Amino acid sequence: MRLATVSVLLCVVFSYGMATTQSRILSDAFPIISETFVGKPQSSVSEFILGWASLVLFGTCWTMKTYAERYASSDARWRRRARRRAWFGYVASAALALTGTISYDESFRAHITAAFGFLFSMVIWLALLIHQLRRHPNAVSELSLRVKTAACVAAGSGVLGFLILSGATTKERAYSWIGACEWIAVLSILVACYTVSWDLDAKGAMFLVRFDASVAPSAAAAAAAAAALCAARGL
Repeated sequence: MRLATVSVLLCVVFSYGMATTQSRILSDAFPIISETFVGKPQSSVSEFILGWASLVLFGTCWTMKTYAERYASSDARWRRRARRRAWFGYVASAALALTGTISYDESFRAHITAAFGFLFSMVIWLALLIHQLRRHPNAVSELSLRVKTAACVAAGSGVLGFLILSGATTKERAYSWIGACEWIAVLSILVACYTVSWDLDAKGAMFLVRFDASVAPSAAAAAAAAAALCAARGL
């Protein structure tokens, strides 16, 4: 998750720089992030990075669900909440993949719907995660919980501001404000996701990919040579 978070951040910064250089956006305004992905090479870079990040996000949501289930396996309600929360993460990962696949200029409505679906689902996932972790003080560190809470509040405020401004006024009149709200939401979500690496590091949790030699001997040999180990804290 750590590498994926940093990669998405660098992708956004790179796309902003390229879009500014190509005069696709105003250099003195906060652009909508999706607009910076239009044009080459940023469109190809963003499609690859967001697609890869969506897979990492899916795996991380599954890992956090399993971690929560294992951490308090005797509490049935805790396990049910972990499973329900995970679905918001799965929806967010699918929406993120669609955001990267469907470009802003190809289908404005589809792209914006996917992007908003990602932001909204991630805020809900984070809020439910924080609520559950607060009920189990030793699940994560106090610092991690505080950073997650602050990031979730900021992300929620950004999403709400983006939605209100987009519906209450024209894009031209509030261009910078709408863009600023989206940047706040995205950067806050990245910060919150980065803290998940702290939690997994502290507990020594990891996501393993294994191949069964009895099912596919050749695949197992190739996997052993390639060492297909994907640690959640190193992603």
